[in-house]
Amino acid sequence: MTYWQIINDISIQKRQLLWQFSQQRQHRQQLAEIFDLAGQNQAAQLLRQFDQIGCGWLGNDCDALGKKMMYSGIKKLRELQSKYVVVYYNSWLVDNTLSIQMELCSQNLRNILKHTTEIFLRQPEEQLDLYEYFLSCEIFKEILECVHYLHELKPPIIHRNLKPENLLIAKNVVNGRFIKLGDFMLATEHHDMNDNTRKRHTADVGDIRYMAPEVTSGKDYNHKSDVYALALIGAEIFDVDLHDDLE
Repeated sequence: MTYWQIINDISIQKRQLLWQFSQQRQHRQQLAEIFDLAGQNQAAQLLRQFDQIGCGWLGNDCDALGKKMMYSGIKKLRELQSKYVVVYYNSWLVDNTLSIQMELCSQNLRNILKHTTEIFLRQPEEQLDLYEYFLSCEIFKEILECVHYLHELKPPIIHRNLKPENLLIAKNVVNGRFIKLGDFMLATEHHDMNDNTRKRHTADVGDIRYMAPEVTSGKDYNHKSDVYALALIGAEIFDVDLHDDLE
């Protein structure tokens, strides 16, 4: 049996397993409805929550625009084979549910930031000690390098959804690096003013907490909107209250 025949057989087995899993999901939904009728609402809720594990922010089903964004994100991941971006392996569609196989990243920056005070044994109002400060500098440096990589491409890519949840911690550290960019569903290419292929970027795209003013207001914007998000992420990493400092 050739290598490609083996790969094809594995692919067929994978599709069969996914089909079986989708059937199980339907049975769980029916069972949840039976639990509801029997007054076992908590059990029904647990079954429905199990169905939601692994679903993306677009949910199980999405409209044509949502599908276009998902396929665009997959295309970007396939093209961006870099140490700065989470590795893409494969993707497949079963019963209108898109699954994406990527490099395993056990944590994201948000999970780390939630526990920094516990890890470094300090109170929330206390300043960072020297060790935490230098570690924060290393983390932020790696984030900047990741985004710099996108902005130096030809044409540059605007991520448009930079936030701690999308900054992934690689399980296998390579060459001392452990931060990688994820979630390219909203990423877009940016073309110069004199480029005939240039189009106006969509307004109000991304997480409102990290969205630059020019994006929310509908004005024309470029890769610098990512820099705005980086500043807010940096403030979280170094535990700086921007609102307090502005006052």
